[in-house]
Amino acid sequence: MGKYIFICSAGHSGSTLLDLLIGSHSQVESLGEITQLPKNISLRSKCMCGQPMDECGFWKGIIDSMGCRLGVNLFSHPYALNLGFINARVIVDKRHQTLGYNLKRTICRALAYADLAFGFRKHEKFRNPVDEGIENNFLLYDTVLRLKNVACVVDSSKDYLKAVKLFLRKPDEVKIILLTRDGRGVFYSNLKRGRSKKKSIMPWINQNKRALELFKRYIPSEKYVSVKYEDLALYPQQTLRNLCDFLEIAYESGMLDYMNISHHILNGNNMRFRSTSEISLDEAWRSNLSRSDFAYFIKVGDLINSLLGYK
Repeated sequence: MGKYIFICSAGHSGSTLLDLLIGSHSQVESLGEITQLPKNISLRSKCMCGQPMDECGFWKGIIDSMGCRLGVNLFSHPYALNLGFINARVIVDKRHQTLGYNLKRTICRALAYADLAFGFRKHEKFRNPVDEGIENNFLLYDTVLRLKNVACVVDSSKDYLKAVKLFLRKPDEVKIILLTRDGRGVFYSNLKRGRSKKKSIMPWINQNKRALELFKRYIPSEKYVSVKYEDLALYPQQTLRNLCDFLEIAYESGMLDYMNISHHILNGNNMRFRSTSEISLDEAWRSNLSRSDFAYFIKVGDLINSLLGYK
Protein backbone atom coordinates (compact mmCIF):
# COMPACT_ATOMS: atom_id res chain seq x y z
CA MET A 1 0.00 0.00 0.00
CA GLY A 2 1.23 3.48 -0.84
CA LYS A 3 0.96 5.76 2.19
CA TYR A 4 1.36 8.84 0.03
CA ILE A 5 -0.81 9.30 -3.08
CA PHE A 6 0.01 12.14 -5.46
CA ILE A 7 -2.25 13.29 -8.30
CA CYS A 8 -0.19 14.75 -11.13
CA SER A 9 -2.07 16.63 -13.84
CA ALA A 10 -2.43 19.83 -15.80
CA GLY A 11 -5.03 22.33 -14.64
CA HIS A 12 -8.70 21.77 -15.55
CA SER A 13 -8.19 18.02 -15.86
CA GLY A 14 -10.49 16.76 -13.09
CA SER A 15 -8.01 16.53 -10.21
CA THR A 16 -10.50 17.91 -7.66
CA LEU A 17 -13.08 15.28 -8.59
CA LEU A 18 -10.51 12.49 -8.41
CA ASP A 19 -9.19 13.78 -5.08
CA LEU A 20 -12.70 13.79 -3.59
CA LEU A 21 -13.48 10.31 -4.86
CA ILE A 22 -10.31 8.71 -3.52
CA GLY A 23 -10.52 10.71 -0.30
CA SER A 24 -14.00 9.30 0.34
CA HIS A 25 -12.41 5.96 1.21
CA SER A 26 -12.60 5.23 4.93
CA GLN A 27 -8.80 4.84 5.19
CA VAL A 28 -7.81 7.81 3.04
CA GLU A 29 -7.63 11.54 3.79
CA SER A 30 -7.60 14.09 0.97
CA LEU A 31 -5.61 17.27 1.40
CA GLY A 32 -6.30 19.06 -1.87
CA GLU A 33 -3.59 21.18 -3.47
CA ILE A 34 -1.60 21.23 -0.28
CA THR A 35 1.38 23.14 -1.69
CA GLN A 36 -0.75 26.27 -1.26
CA LEU A 37 -1.42 25.68 2.46
CA PRO A 38 0.76 28.65 3.61
CA LYS A 39 -1.23 30.96 1.32
CA ASN A 40 -4.47 29.51 2.67
CA ILE A 41 -3.37 30.24 6.23
CA SER A 42 -2.26 33.77 5.33
CA LEU A 43 -5.52 34.66 3.58
CA ARG A 44 -7.76 32.71 5.99
CA SER A 45 -9.09 30.75 3.03
CA LYS A 46 -12.30 28.82 3.44
CA CYS A 47 -11.95 25.08 3.93
CA MET A 48 -14.33 22.77 2.08
CA CYS A 49 -16.20 22.40 5.39
CA GLY A 50 -17.10 26.09 5.16
CA GLN A 51 -14.89 27.35 8.00
CA PRO A 52 -11.91 29.71 7.65
CA MET A 53 -8.57 27.94 8.03
CA ASP A 54 -7.93 29.17 11.57
CA GLU A 55 -11.39 28.05 12.74
CA CYS A 56 -11.50 24.64 11.05
CA GLY A 57 -11.06 21.92 13.66
CA PHE A 58 -9.40 19.63 11.11
CA TRP A 59 -6.71 22.06 9.99
CA LYS A 60 -6.12 23.93 13.25
CA GLY A 61 -4.78 20.84 15.02
CA ILE A 62 -2.58 19.89 12.07
CA ILE A 63 -1.15 23.39 11.68
CA ASP A 64 -0.52 23.72 15.41
CA SER A 65 1.28 20.37 15.42
CA MET A 66 3.38 21.36 12.39
CA GLY A 67 4.24 24.65 14.07
CA CYS A 68 5.46 22.85 17.18
CA ARG A 69 7.69 20.62 15.06
CA LEU A 70 9.12 23.61 13.19
CA GLY A 71 9.33 25.88 16.24
CA VAL A 72 7.14 28.65 14.81
CA ASN A 73 3.56 29.89 15.10
CA LEU A 74 2.35 29.16 11.56
CA PHE A 75 -0.84 31.17 11.99
CA SER A 76 1.35 34.24 12.56
CA HIS A 77 4.13 33.27 10.13
CA PRO A 78 2.54 30.94 7.53
CA TYR A 79 5.33 31.21 4.98
CA ALA A 80 7.80 29.75 7.47
CA LEU A 81 6.27 26.49 6.21
CA ASN A 82 7.83 25.76 2.84
CA LEU A 83 5.78 23.15 0.97
CA GLY A 84 7.05 24.15 -2.45
CA PHE A 85 6.77 27.23 -4.59
CA ILE A 86 3.20 28.51 -4.77
CA ASN A 87 2.03 29.65 -8.18
CA ALA A 88 -1.49 30.87 -7.45
CA ARG A 89 -3.42 32.25 -10.41
CA VAL A 90 -6.95 32.85 -9.19
CA ILE A 91 -6.62 33.81 -5.50
CA VAL A 92 -3.18 35.36 -5.00
CA ASP A 93 -1.48 36.63 -1.85
CA LYS A 94 0.14 39.61 -3.53
CA ARG A 95 2.11 40.47 -0.38
CA HIS A 96 4.02 37.22 -0.83
CA GLN A 97 3.79 36.32 -4.50
CA THR A 98 5.75 39.35 -5.72
CA LEU A 99 7.82 39.80 -8.88
CA GLY A 100 10.94 38.88 -6.90
CA TYR A 101 9.29 35.76 -5.54
CA ASN A 102 8.16 34.72 -9.03
CA LEU A 103 11.69 35.21 -10.37
CA LYS A 104 13.18 33.07 -7.61
CA ARG A 105 10.50 30.43 -8.23
CA THR A 106 11.34 30.34 -11.94
CA ILE A 107 15.08 29.99 -11.29
CA CYS A 108 14.72 27.31 -8.62
CA ARG A 109 12.29 25.23 -10.64
CA ALA A 110 14.40 25.53 -13.79
CA LEU A 111 17.44 24.27 -11.90
CA ALA A 112 15.45 21.46 -10.29
CA TYR A 113 14.20 20.39 -13.72
CA ALA A 114 17.71 20.66 -15.20
CA ASP A 115 18.98 18.45 -12.39
CA LEU A 116 16.44 15.73 -13.19
CA ALA A 117 16.49 16.04 -16.96
CA PHE A 118 20.18 16.69 -17.63
CA GLY A 119 22.06 15.89 -14.42
CA PHE A 120 22.82 19.57 -13.82
CA ARG A 121 23.91 19.67 -10.16
CA LYS A 122 25.28 23.16 -9.56
CA HIS A 123 23.96 26.09 -7.54
CA GLU A 124 22.91 24.16 -4.44
CA LYS A 125 21.60 27.32 -2.78
CA PHE A 126 18.91 27.55 -5.43
CA ARG A 127 17.96 23.88 -5.26
CA ASN A 128 17.64 23.78 -1.48
CA PRO A 129 14.18 25.42 -1.26
CA VAL A 130 12.74 22.77 -3.59
CA ASP A 131 14.18 19.87 -1.59
CA GLU A 132 13.27 21.45 1.75
CA GLY A 133 9.70 21.70 0.51
CA ILE A 134 9.65 17.98 -0.19
CA GLU A 135 10.80 17.16 3.35
CA ASN A 136 8.13 19.42 4.82
CA ASN A 137 5.46 17.77 2.70
CA PHE A 138 6.29 14.40 4.20
CA LEU A 139 6.24 15.97 7.66
CA LEU A 140 2.74 17.28 6.91
CA TYR A 141 1.53 13.97 5.43
CA ASP A 142 2.77 12.07 8.48
CA THR A 143 1.12 14.57 10.82
CA VAL A 144 -2.22 13.97 9.08
CA LEU A 145 -1.76 10.19 9.14
CA ARG A 146 -1.04 10.30 12.87
CA LEU A 147 -3.71 12.77 13.97
CA LYS A 148 -6.50 11.46 11.73
CA ASN A 149 -5.62 7.76 12.11
CA VAL A 150 -5.81 6.89 8.41
CA ALA A 151 -3.62 4.73 6.18
CA CYS A 152 -3.11 7.07 3.22
CA VAL A 153 -3.16 10.74 2.28
CA VAL A 154 -3.87 12.28 -1.13
CA ASP A 155 -2.09 15.38 -2.39
CA SER A 156 -3.56 16.82 -5.60
CA SER A 157 -0.97 19.56 -6.06
CA LYS A 158 -0.51 18.40 -9.70
CA ASP A 159 3.10 19.49 -10.27
CA TYR A 160 5.28 17.00 -12.16
CA LEU A 161 8.46 18.12 -10.35
CA LYS A 162 6.86 17.51 -6.97
CA ALA A 163 5.61 14.10 -8.12
CA VAL A 164 9.08 12.95 -9.13
CA LYS A 165 10.83 14.47 -6.10
CA LEU A 166 8.35 12.83 -3.71
CA PHE A 167 8.85 9.46 -5.37
CA LEU A 168 12.64 9.67 -5.36
CA ARG A 169 12.59 10.54 -1.65
CA LYS A 170 10.37 7.59 -0.61
CA PRO A 171 9.92 5.24 -3.59
CA ASP A 172 8.46 2.39 -1.53
CA GLU A 173 5.67 4.52 -0.09
CA VAL A 174 4.70 6.98 -2.84
CA LYS A 175 2.25 6.14 -5.61
CA ILE A 176 1.51 8.52 -8.45
CA ILE A 177 -1.68 8.96 -10.45
CA LEU A 178 -1.06 10.68 -13.78
CA LEU A 179 -4.44 12.21 -14.62
CA THR A 180 -4.84 13.36 -18.20
CA ARG A 181 -7.55 15.09 -20.20
CA ASP A 182 -8.00 15.70 -23.91
CA GLY A 183 -6.02 18.88 -24.47
CA ARG A 184 -8.85 20.43 -26.45
CA GLY A 185 -10.95 20.41 -23.29
CA VAL A 186 -8.20 22.07 -21.25
CA PHE A 187 -7.57 24.56 -24.06
CA TYR A 188 -11.26 25.54 -24.18
CA SER A 189 -11.52 25.80 -20.37
CA ASN A 190 -8.68 28.32 -20.36
CA LEU A 191 -9.94 30.25 -23.38
CA LYS A 192 -13.35 30.84 -21.82
CA ARG A 193 -11.57 32.35 -18.79
CA GLY A 194 -10.14 35.04 -21.07
CA ARG A 195 -6.63 33.71 -21.50
CA SER A 196 -4.74 34.02 -24.76
CA LYS A 197 -4.37 30.99 -27.03
CA LYS A 198 -0.74 30.59 -26.07
CA LYS A 199 -1.39 30.82 -22.32
CA SER A 200 -4.34 28.48 -22.70
CA ILE A 201 -2.26 25.65 -24.12
CA MET A 202 1.41 25.98 -23.12
CA PRO A 203 1.03 25.07 -19.41
CA TRP A 204 -0.83 21.90 -20.46
CA ILE A 205 1.88 21.04 -23.01
CA ASN A 206 4.77 21.68 -20.62
CA GLN A 207 3.19 19.81 -17.71
CA ASN A 208 2.39 16.69 -19.72
CA LYS A 209 5.55 16.68 -21.85
CA ARG A 210 7.82 16.92 -18.83
CA ALA A 211 5.78 14.51 -16.75
CA LEU A 212 5.96 11.85 -19.47
CA GLU A 213 9.70 12.45 -19.90
CA LEU A 214 10.62 12.33 -16.21
CA PHE A 215 8.24 9.50 -15.29
CA LYS A 216 9.79 7.32 -17.98
CA ARG A 217 13.24 8.03 -16.58
CA TYR A 218 12.63 7.82 -12.83
CA ILE A 219 9.37 6.08 -11.93
CA PRO A 220 8.85 2.34 -12.59
CA SER A 221 5.60 1.56 -14.39
CA GLU A 222 4.19 -0.31 -11.39
CA LYS A 223 4.54 2.81 -9.21
CA TYR A 224 2.27 5.06 -11.23
CA VAL A 225 -0.92 4.72 -13.21
CA SER A 226 -2.39 6.83 -16.00
CA VAL A 227 -6.07 7.74 -15.76
CA LYS A 228 -8.09 9.68 -18.30
CA TYR A 229 -10.56 12.26 -17.02
CA GLU A 230 -13.01 11.05 -19.65
CA ASP A 231 -12.92 7.49 -18.26
CA LEU A 232 -13.32 8.78 -14.72
CA ALA A 233 -16.40 10.80 -15.72
CA LEU A 234 -18.00 8.12 -17.91
CA TYR A 235 -17.10 5.02 -15.89
CA PRO A 236 -16.44 6.23 -12.33
CA GLN A 237 -17.11 2.93 -10.57
CA GLN A 238 -14.83 0.82 -12.75
CA THR A 239 -12.15 3.51 -12.82
CA LEU A 240 -12.20 3.71 -9.03
CA ARG A 241 -12.05 -0.06 -8.70
CA ASN A 242 -8.96 -0.11 -10.90
CA LEU A 243 -7.39 2.70 -8.90
CA CYS A 244 -8.07 0.93 -5.61
CA ASP A 245 -6.33 -2.15 -6.98
CA PHE A 246 -3.34 0.01 -7.89
CA LEU A 247 -3.34 1.69 -4.47
CA GLU A 248 -3.78 -1.68 -2.73
CA ILE A 249 -6.89 -0.65 -0.83
CA ALA A 250 -10.31 -2.31 -0.92
CA TYR A 251 -12.86 -0.58 -3.11
CA GLU A 252 -15.78 0.92 -1.17
CA SER A 253 -19.03 1.72 -2.97
CA GLY A 254 -19.55 4.77 -0.75
CA MET A 255 -16.65 6.48 -2.49
CA LEU A 256 -19.00 7.43 -5.32
CA ASP A 257 -21.19 9.42 -2.93
CA TYR A 258 -18.31 11.77 -2.22
CA MET A 259 -20.35 14.81 -1.17
CA ASN A 260 -21.86 12.88 1.73
CA ILE A 261 -18.38 12.33 3.19
CA SER A 262 -16.70 14.94 5.36
CA HIS A 263 -13.82 16.56 3.44
CA HIS A 264 -11.36 19.32 4.23
CA ILE A 265 -9.55 19.72 0.93
CA LEU A 266 -8.02 23.05 -0.01
CA ASN A 267 -8.01 24.88 -3.34
CA GLY A 268 -9.07 23.24 -6.57
CA ASN A 269 -12.28 23.47 -8.54
CA ASN A 270 -15.30 25.09 -6.86
CA MET A 271 -17.22 21.87 -7.46
CA ARG A 272 -16.00 20.96 -3.96
CA PHE A 273 -18.66 23.33 -2.55
CA ARG A 274 -21.65 21.91 -4.40
CA SER A 275 -24.30 19.76 -2.76
CA THR A 276 -24.57 16.69 -5.00
CA SER A 277 -22.24 13.85 -5.96
CA GLU A 278 -23.20 14.02 -9.62
CA ILE A 279 -20.45 13.12 -12.08
CA SER A 280 -20.85 14.29 -15.66
CA LEU A 281 -18.50 14.45 -18.62
CA ASP A 282 -17.62 17.99 -19.72
CA GLU A 283 -16.88 18.03 -23.44
CA ALA A 284 -18.21 21.49 -24.24
CA TRP A 285 -15.14 22.02 -26.39
CA ARG A 286 -16.63 19.78 -29.08
CA SER A 287 -19.33 22.31 -29.93
CA ASN A 288 -17.73 25.56 -28.68
CA LEU A 289 -14.20 25.62 -30.06
CA SER A 290 -14.06 27.87 -33.11
CA ARG A 291 -12.46 26.65 -36.33
CA SER A 292 -9.48 28.95 -35.84
CA ASP A 293 -9.00 27.81 -32.22
CA PHE A 294 -9.28 24.18 -33.27
CA ALA A 295 -6.70 24.71 -36.02
CA TYR A 296 -4.35 26.40 -33.55
CA PHE A 297 -4.62 23.48 -31.17
CA ILE A 298 -3.91 20.96 -33.94
CA LYS A 299 -0.81 22.92 -34.92
CA VAL A 300 0.57 23.37 -31.40
CA GLY A 301 -0.85 20.62 -29.21
CA ASP A 302 -1.77 17.64 -31.36
CA LEU A 303 1.53 15.79 -30.80
CA ILE A 304 1.21 15.78 -27.00
CA ASN A 305 -2.46 14.91 -27.30
CA SER A 306 -1.53 11.86 -29.37
CA LEU A 307 1.12 10.81 -26.84
CA LEU A 308 -1.56 10.93 -24.16
CA GLY A 309 -3.77 8.62 -26.22
CA TYR A 310 -6.21 11.12 -27.74
CA LYS A 311 -7.08 11.32 -31.42
